[in-house]
Amino acid sequence: MRHVTYLQRAEGFAVGSRYERWPVGAVIVRGGRMLAGAANDLRNPATMNGVPFEECSTHAEIAALKRVKNARGSTVYVARVLKNGRRGLARPCKRCQRQLKAAGVRQAIWTIDDHSYGVTLFRGMPQDS
Repeated sequence: MRHVTYLQRAEGFAVGSRYERWPVGAVIVRGGRMLAGAANDLRNPATMNGVPFEECSTHAEIAALKRVKNARGSTVYVARVLKNGRRGLARPCKRCQRQLKAAGVRQAIWTIDDHSYGVTLFRGMPQDS
C-alpha cells in the first residue's frame, strides 16, 4: 500500500509538469519520509536538429535527486500521467538509473499503467553501460 501512496505523490508532481508532452513526477523516500519531489521540465526544444530526446528535458528523477543532500538507501517513485489522465510507463532511462545508483538509491518504483508498477533494483547494475 505504501508504494501506491508514494506513486500518487509522484503523480501529483507529474500533473504540475511544464513538459506537457510527457509529464513525469518523482519523489525520493527514505524511512517512510518523503525527502524531495519534482516534475520533469523542458530544457531544450525537442525539435532541435540532432538533439537526442533525453537531452531535451530535465528528468524528474534527477530534478528530485538534486534536492536531496544524501539519497543513500532511499527509494525513488516515478509516475507518468498520460493526456487522458491515466498512468503511463515511467521506467527511468539508463542515464537516470546510473545517476540514481551512483547517489546510493536502492531502488526505483515506477508506473506501468493504472493498475501496475515496476521495480528496478540498483545493486550490481553496471556503472557505465
